[in-house]
Amino acid sequence: MKNKIKLLILLTSIIMLGLFYYKSQFIIVKHKNHLGHVEWKSEVPSVELYYAILKYSKEFNIPTDYAFGIAYVETGYQGPLHFTYDHRQISSVGALGPMQVMPSTANWINKSKVDKSIVLNDIDFNVRTSMKLLRQLKDKYDSWLVVFGYYNTGYPVINDYARKVYNKQYTWKSNI
Repeated sequence: MKNKIKLLILLTSIIMLGLFYYKSQFIIVKHKNHLGHVEWKSEVPSVELYYAILKYSKEFNIPTDYAFGIAYVETGYQGPLHFTYDHRQISSVGALGPMQVMPSTANWINKSKVDKSIVLNDIDFNVRTSMKLLRQLKDKYDSWLVVFGYYNTGYPVINDYARKVYNKQYTWKSNI
């Protein structure tokens, strides 16, 4: 009986330490990035991406379901609890990061030469660039389907990609 109690105490201690470490990974820290923009950083990319999408979809008046839909279709993002998510993805055509932003698009949207490593690694910057692009496209074309087709191809078209994002065909819900 004493051995069972000791084992239970040991297991409980291990679980508590694990939970403490796990929870500490969710701490969100506010700071300014290389452009002076306030951003929130987390040790967990899926959590950081979640908050960046919420922040910039609100700032640029993009429906959050559409913003999360793009992240899902582009890079398979499945929400803040997607702990194995890797935001540093590069497409076969050179699009970078969680929202798959082309380096030339990042330069154009931000009106300056942007290092590819920033577009790839800086989640906040990548999402901000994406949301700013979506806002400009929506103002120009006034149709979300056309906006999503343009986001995907660089041309004002309606394609399967546009329909997936528009119809919110992703497996998790953004209103957790």
